[in-house]
Amino acid sequence: MNSLLKKLIMATAVALFAVDAYAGLDLQSIKTEEPVPAATAHQLLDKVLLHNPAALDTVKVEISDIQHRNLFSVVFLYVGRVNKGFPVEIYAVTVDKKGNFVDGALLGILGDVRCLVIDREREMRYEPKSAIAYELTGDTLKVKRTYAFFSMLRGGYPYQKDGTIYNRFVIGNDGTLKQLMPVTTAIETRGSRPAGLPEPRDGSKVVDEITVRTVNGEYYGPGMDVLMMLQMPVSAFDMARVNNMAMWADKVDARPNSTDDYNVGIIATWGSALCLRHANVALPWLAAHPDDDLMADCLSGYASEDSAIKAWLKQCVNSLKDKKARKWWQNQLKKNDL
Repeated sequence: MNSLLKKLIMATAVALFAVDAYAGLDLQSIKTEEPVPAATAHQLLDKVLLHNPAALDTVKVEISDIQHRNLFSVVFLYVGRVNKGFPVEIYAVTVDKKGNFVDGALLGILGDVRCLVIDREREMRYEPKSAIAYELTGDTLKVKRTYAFFSMLRGGYPYQKDGTIYNRFVIGNDGTLKQLMPVTTAIETRGSRPAGLPEPRDGSKVVDEITVRTVNGEYYGPGMDVLMMLQMPVSAFDMARVNNMAMWADKVDARPNSTDDYNVGIIATWGSALCLRHANVALPWLAAHPDDDLMADCLSGYASEDSAIKAWLKQCVNSLKDKKARKWWQNQLKKNDL
Protein backbone atom coordinates (compact mmCIF):
# COMPACT_ATOMS: atom_id res chain seq x y z
CA MET A 1 0.00 0.00 0.00
CA ASN A 2 2.80 2.39 0.87
CA SER A 3 4.43 1.73 -2.51
CA LEU A 4 1.13 2.31 -4.30
CA LEU A 5 0.51 5.46 -2.31
CA LYS A 6 3.94 6.80 -3.24
CA LYS A 7 3.25 6.12 -6.92
CA LEU A 8 -0.09 7.92 -6.70
CA ILE A 9 1.51 10.92 -5.02
CA MET A 10 4.29 10.95 -7.63
CA ALA A 11 1.79 10.76 -10.50
CA THR A 12 -0.27 13.58 -9.00
CA ALA A 13 2.81 15.77 -8.61
CA VAL A 14 3.85 15.16 -12.22
CA ALA A 15 0.32 15.97 -13.42
CA LEU A 16 0.22 19.18 -11.40
CA PHE A 17 3.64 20.18 -12.74
CA ALA A 18 2.45 19.61 -16.31
CA VAL A 19 -0.65 21.72 -15.74
CA ASP A 20 1.43 24.50 -14.20
CA ALA A 21 3.97 24.42 -17.04
CA TYR A 22 1.24 25.12 -19.56
CA ALA A 23 -0.84 27.38 -17.33
CA GLY A 24 -1.88 30.75 -18.66
CA LEU A 25 -0.16 33.97 -17.66
CA ASP A 26 -0.96 35.84 -14.49
CA LEU A 27 -1.16 39.32 -16.01
CA GLN A 28 -1.76 40.92 -12.63
CA SER A 29 1.77 40.03 -11.55
CA ILE A 30 3.49 41.52 -14.61
CA LYS A 31 5.13 44.92 -14.27
CA THR A 32 4.95 47.25 -17.26
CA GLU A 33 7.91 49.15 -18.68
CA GLU A 34 10.28 46.41 -17.56
CA PRO A 35 11.82 43.54 -19.56
CA VAL A 36 9.85 40.33 -19.09
CA PRO A 37 11.38 36.85 -18.67
CA ALA A 38 11.91 34.87 -21.87
CA ALA A 39 9.28 32.33 -20.81
CA THR A 40 6.67 35.09 -20.51
CA ALA A 41 7.72 36.56 -23.85
CA HIS A 42 7.30 33.16 -25.50
CA GLN A 43 3.80 32.69 -24.06
CA LEU A 44 2.71 36.07 -25.39
CA LEU A 45 4.54 36.31 -28.69
CA ASP A 46 5.36 32.88 -30.12
CA LYS A 47 2.27 32.91 -32.39
CA VAL A 48 2.51 36.52 -33.56
CA LEU A 49 6.22 37.40 -33.73
CA LEU A 50 7.66 38.02 -37.21
CA HIS A 51 10.87 36.20 -36.34
CA ASN A 52 11.84 32.70 -35.34
CA PRO A 53 10.48 32.51 -31.76
CA ALA A 54 13.95 31.39 -30.66
CA ALA A 55 14.90 35.08 -30.93
CA LEU A 56 12.93 35.71 -27.74
CA ASP A 57 15.61 33.88 -25.77
CA THR A 58 18.00 36.78 -26.34
CA VAL A 59 15.98 39.81 -27.49
CA LYS A 60 14.46 41.98 -24.78
CA VAL A 61 10.68 42.30 -24.63
CA GLU A 62 8.90 45.02 -22.65
CA ILE A 63 5.19 45.29 -21.88
CA SER A 64 4.24 48.93 -22.21
CA ASP A 65 0.57 48.65 -21.24
CA ILE A 66 -2.14 46.16 -20.27
CA GLN A 67 -5.83 46.99 -20.58
CA HIS A 68 -8.48 44.69 -19.17
CA ARG A 69 -11.90 43.98 -20.66
CA ASN A 70 -14.74 41.71 -19.51
CA LEU A 71 -13.56 38.49 -21.20
CA PHE A 72 -9.98 39.30 -22.21
CA SER A 73 -7.05 41.66 -21.76
CA VAL A 74 -5.05 43.56 -24.37
CA VAL A 75 -1.27 43.55 -23.94
CA PHE A 76 1.00 45.98 -25.79
CA LEU A 77 4.62 44.92 -26.22
CA TYR A 78 7.84 46.42 -27.54
CA VAL A 79 10.37 43.98 -28.97
CA GLY A 80 14.01 44.95 -29.51
CA ARG A 81 13.76 48.45 -28.09
CA VAL A 82 16.97 47.97 -26.08
CA ASN A 83 18.78 45.62 -28.50
CA LYS A 84 21.23 47.01 -31.04
CA GLY A 85 20.90 45.59 -34.54
CA PHE A 86 17.30 44.42 -34.00
CA PRO A 87 14.29 46.28 -35.43
CA VAL A 88 12.05 47.97 -32.87
CA GLU A 89 8.63 46.35 -33.21
CA ILE A 90 5.30 46.93 -31.45
CA TYR A 91 2.71 44.18 -31.01
CA ALA A 92 -0.77 43.96 -29.54
CA VAL A 93 -1.86 40.62 -28.10
CA THR A 94 -5.21 39.63 -26.61
CA VAL A 95 -5.25 37.13 -23.74
CA ASP A 96 -8.28 35.41 -22.22
CA LYS A 97 -9.15 35.38 -18.53
CA LYS A 98 -7.09 32.23 -18.02
CA GLY A 99 -4.03 33.97 -19.46
CA ASN A 100 -4.06 32.12 -22.79
CA PHE A 101 -3.24 33.70 -26.15
CA VAL A 102 -6.33 34.62 -28.22
CA ASP A 103 -5.10 36.82 -31.08
CA GLY A 104 -2.43 39.32 -31.96
CA ALA A 105 -0.98 41.59 -34.61
CA LEU A 106 2.10 43.58 -35.40
CA LEU A 107 1.20 47.24 -34.91
CA GLY A 108 4.34 48.49 -36.56
CA ILE A 109 8.08 48.49 -37.06
CA LEU A 110 9.79 51.75 -36.19
CA GLY A 111 10.19 53.69 -39.45
CA ASP A 112 7.76 51.55 -41.46
CA VAL A 113 5.90 54.69 -42.54
CA ARG A 114 8.55 54.78 -45.27
CA CYS A 115 6.20 52.33 -47.07
CA LEU A 116 3.74 55.18 -47.59
CA VAL A 117 6.00 57.85 -49.08
CA ILE A 118 4.66 59.43 -52.26
CA ASP A 119 7.57 59.79 -54.68
CA ARG A 120 7.38 63.19 -56.35
CA GLU A 121 9.60 65.37 -58.42
CA ARG A 122 11.98 67.74 -56.69
CA GLU A 123 9.37 70.45 -56.08
CA MET A 124 7.54 68.39 -53.44
CA ARG A 125 8.74 66.25 -50.55
CA TYR A 126 6.81 63.64 -48.54
CA GLU A 127 8.70 63.36 -45.26
CA PRO A 128 7.49 60.67 -42.80
CA LYS A 129 8.17 60.69 -39.08
CA SER A 130 9.53 57.40 -37.75
CA ALA A 131 7.57 57.40 -34.48
CA ILE A 132 4.53 55.15 -33.98
CA ALA A 133 1.84 55.72 -31.35
CA TYR A 134 -1.14 53.58 -30.43
CA GLU A 135 -4.40 54.22 -28.61
CA LEU A 136 -7.11 51.81 -27.44
CA THR A 137 -10.52 53.34 -26.80
CA GLY A 138 -13.40 50.96 -26.15
CA ASP A 139 -13.13 48.27 -28.80
CA THR A 140 -11.16 50.38 -31.30
CA LEU A 141 -7.38 50.27 -31.55
CA LYS A 142 -5.71 53.03 -33.59
CA VAL A 143 -2.08 53.09 -34.68
CA LYS A 144 -0.84 56.58 -35.51
CA ARG A 145 1.85 57.64 -37.97
CA THR A 146 2.60 61.19 -39.12
CA TYR A 147 4.22 62.94 -42.06
CA ALA A 148 4.86 66.35 -43.61
CA PHE A 149 4.19 67.06 -47.29
CA PHE A 150 5.63 70.38 -48.44
CA SER A 151 6.84 72.45 -51.36
CA MET A 152 10.54 72.74 -52.10
CA LEU A 153 10.21 75.43 -54.78
CA ARG A 154 12.06 78.66 -54.17
CA GLY A 155 9.93 81.65 -54.91
CA GLY A 156 6.86 79.44 -55.15
CA TYR A 157 3.71 79.69 -53.10
CA PRO A 158 4.30 78.41 -49.55
CA TYR A 159 2.56 75.07 -49.10
CA GLN A 160 2.65 72.39 -46.43
CA LYS A 161 0.52 69.56 -45.07
CA ASP A 162 1.08 68.04 -41.66
CA GLY A 163 -0.69 64.71 -41.91
CA THR A 164 -1.82 61.93 -39.60
CA ILE A 165 -2.48 58.35 -40.71
CA TYR A 166 -4.45 55.95 -38.53
CA ASN A 167 -4.36 52.20 -39.11
CA ARG A 168 -7.31 50.80 -37.18
CA PHE A 169 -8.46 47.53 -35.65
CA VAL A 170 -11.70 46.63 -33.94
CA ILE A 171 -11.55 44.03 -31.16
CA GLY A 172 -14.45 41.59 -31.06
CA ASN A 173 -16.18 40.37 -27.92
CA ASP A 174 -14.08 37.19 -28.12
CA GLY A 175 -10.79 39.13 -28.30
CA THR A 176 -10.12 38.63 -32.02
CA LEU A 177 -8.74 41.53 -34.06
CA LYS A 178 -10.22 42.79 -37.32
CA GLN A 179 -8.46 45.27 -39.58
CA LEU A 180 -10.37 48.35 -40.69
CA MET A 181 -9.54 50.67 -43.56
CA PRO A 182 -7.05 53.42 -42.65
CA VAL A 183 -8.11 57.00 -42.06
CA THR A 184 -5.94 60.03 -42.73
CA THR A 185 -6.34 63.75 -42.21
CA ALA A 186 -4.01 66.73 -42.55
CA ILE A 187 -3.66 70.38 -41.65
CA GLU A 188 -2.94 72.28 -44.85
CA THR A 189 -1.12 75.61 -44.78
CA ARG A 190 -1.05 77.76 -47.91
CA GLY A 191 0.51 81.17 -48.51
CA SER A 192 -0.96 83.60 -51.03
CA ARG A 193 2.33 85.41 -51.65
CA PRO A 194 5.34 83.69 -53.21
CA ALA A 195 8.03 83.02 -50.65
CA GLY A 196 11.02 85.39 -50.83
CA LEU A 197 9.21 88.11 -52.81
CA PRO A 198 10.95 91.43 -51.97
CA GLU A 199 9.07 94.31 -50.36
CA PRO A 200 7.81 96.95 -52.86
CA ARG A 201 10.25 99.87 -53.37
CA ASP A 202 7.56 102.49 -52.83
CA GLY A 203 7.25 101.42 -49.21
CA SER A 204 3.73 100.00 -49.46
CA LYS A 205 2.96 96.97 -47.33
CA VAL A 206 2.45 93.47 -48.69
CA VAL A 207 0.01 91.40 -46.67
CA ASP A 208 0.88 87.72 -46.42
CA GLU A 209 -2.47 85.92 -46.29
CA ILE A 210 -1.89 82.47 -44.84
CA THR A 211 -4.78 80.01 -44.98
CA VAL A 212 -4.93 77.01 -42.67
CA ARG A 213 -7.59 74.30 -42.97
CA THR A 214 -8.26 70.63 -42.31
CA VAL A 215 -8.15 68.45 -45.44
CA ASN A 216 -7.80 64.80 -46.39
CA GLY A 217 -4.34 63.34 -45.97
CA GLU A 218 -2.57 61.09 -48.44
CA TYR A 219 -0.21 58.13 -48.74
CA TYR A 220 1.08 55.75 -51.40
CA GLY A 221 -1.68 53.18 -51.96
CA PRO A 222 0.40 50.06 -52.80
CA GLY A 223 2.61 50.86 -49.83
CA MET A 224 -0.44 50.85 -47.57
CA ASP A 225 -1.32 47.41 -48.95
CA VAL A 226 2.15 46.25 -47.91
CA LEU A 227 1.85 47.80 -44.45
CA MET A 228 -1.60 46.27 -43.86
CA MET A 229 -0.25 42.89 -44.95
CA LEU A 230 2.37 43.12 -42.20
CA GLN A 231 -0.33 44.11 -39.69
CA MET A 232 -2.53 41.13 -40.56
CA PRO A 233 -3.91 39.62 -37.32
CA VAL A 234 -3.01 36.01 -36.55
CA SER A 235 -6.69 35.02 -36.75
CA ALA A 236 -7.07 36.58 -40.21
CA PHE A 237 -3.99 35.21 -41.99
CA ASP A 238 -4.63 34.92 -45.73
CA MET A 239 -1.87 33.30 -47.82
CA ALA A 240 -3.49 34.34 -51.10
CA ARG A 241 -3.33 37.97 -49.96
CA VAL A 242 0.37 37.66 -49.18
CA ASN A 243 1.04 35.98 -52.51
CA ASN A 244 -0.81 38.78 -54.33
CA MET A 245 1.65 41.24 -52.83
CA ALA A 246 4.54 39.11 -54.11
CA MET A 247 2.92 39.18 -57.56
CA TRP A 248 2.71 42.99 -57.36
CA ALA A 249 6.39 43.14 -56.34
CA ASP A 250 7.32 40.98 -59.33
CA LYS A 251 5.51 43.24 -61.80
CA VAL A 252 6.46 46.67 -60.48
CA ASP A 253 9.34 48.50 -62.13
CA ALA A 254 11.04 49.74 -58.98
CA ARG A 255 13.56 52.55 -59.37
CA PRO A 256 16.52 52.34 -56.94
CA ASN A 257 15.83 54.08 -53.62
CA SER A 258 12.19 54.64 -54.57
CA THR A 259 9.17 53.78 -52.43
CA ASP A 260 8.49 50.81 -54.73
CA ASP A 261 12.06 49.59 -54.26
CA TYR A 262 11.62 49.81 -50.48
CA ASN A 263 8.30 47.96 -50.56
CA VAL A 264 9.66 45.17 -52.75
CA GLY A 265 12.35 44.65 -50.10
CA ILE A 266 9.72 44.69 -47.34
CA ILE A 267 7.72 41.96 -49.09
CA ALA A 268 10.83 39.81 -49.51
CA THR A 269 11.89 40.11 -45.87
CA TRP A 270 8.80 40.58 -43.76
CA GLY A 271 6.47 38.76 -46.16
CA SER A 272 8.73 35.73 -45.84
CA ALA A 273 8.62 36.02 -42.05
CA LEU A 274 4.83 36.25 -42.18
CA CYS A 275 4.71 33.00 -44.17
CA LEU A 276 6.96 31.25 -41.69
CA ARG A 277 4.91 32.56 -38.77
CA HIS A 278 2.01 30.66 -40.34
CA ALA A 279 4.10 27.86 -41.81
CA ASN A 280 1.49 25.13 -41.31
CA VAL A 281 -0.91 27.10 -43.51
CA ALA A 282 1.43 28.99 -45.83
CA LEU A 283 3.87 26.26 -46.85
CA PRO A 284 1.17 23.71 -47.87
CA TRP A 285 -0.66 26.49 -49.76
CA LEU A 286 2.50 27.37 -51.67
CA ALA A 287 3.21 23.69 -52.42
CA ALA A 288 -0.33 23.31 -53.78
CA HIS A 289 0.02 26.35 -56.09
CA PRO A 290 3.37 25.79 -57.84
CA ASP A 291 2.25 27.57 -61.01
CA ASP A 292 0.40 30.47 -59.39
CA ASP A 293 2.57 31.70 -56.56
CA LEU A 294 5.65 33.89 -56.40
CA MET A 295 6.06 33.91 -52.65
CA ALA A 296 7.71 30.47 -52.67
CA ASP A 297 10.53 31.76 -54.88
CA CYS A 298 10.72 34.92 -52.80
CA LEU A 299 10.98 32.89 -49.59
CA SER A 300 13.64 30.56 -51.01
CA GLY A 301 15.61 33.50 -52.38
CA TYR A 302 15.57 35.37 -49.11
CA ALA A 303 16.56 32.22 -47.19
CA SER A 304 19.63 31.90 -49.42
CA GLU A 305 20.72 35.40 -48.31
CA ASP A 306 19.86 35.22 -44.61
CA SER A 307 21.10 32.35 -42.45
CA ALA A 308 18.48 32.96 -39.74
CA ILE A 309 15.63 32.74 -42.27
CA LYS A 310 17.27 29.67 -43.82
CA ALA A 311 17.37 27.88 -40.46
CA TRP A 312 13.79 28.91 -39.68
CA LEU A 313 12.55 27.72 -43.09
CA LYS A 314 14.27 24.32 -42.74
CA GLN A 315 12.85 23.95 -39.24
CA CYS A 316 9.32 24.72 -40.48
CA VAL A 317 9.64 22.35 -43.45
CA ASN A 318 10.82 19.46 -41.29
CA SER A 319 7.93 20.08 -38.87
CA LEU A 320 5.19 20.01 -41.52
CA LYS A 321 2.49 17.44 -40.84
CA ASP A 322 1.37 17.56 -44.47
CA LYS A 323 3.64 14.87 -45.96
CA LYS A 324 3.06 15.93 -49.57
CA ALA A 325 3.85 19.56 -48.79
CA ARG A 326 6.90 18.55 -46.74
CA LYS A 327 8.26 16.51 -49.64
CA TRP A 328 7.66 19.38 -52.09
CA TRP A 329 9.51 21.84 -49.86
CA GLN A 330 12.37 19.43 -49.21
CA ASN A 331 12.83 19.28 -52.99
CA GLN A 332 12.73 23.09 -53.11
CA LEU A 333 15.44 23.28 -50.46
CA LYS A 334 17.66 20.92 -52.47
CA LYS A 335 16.91 22.79 -55.70
CA ASN A 336 18.02 26.07 -54.12
CA ASP A 337 21.01 24.57 -52.25
CA LEU A 338 19.46 25.42 -48.88
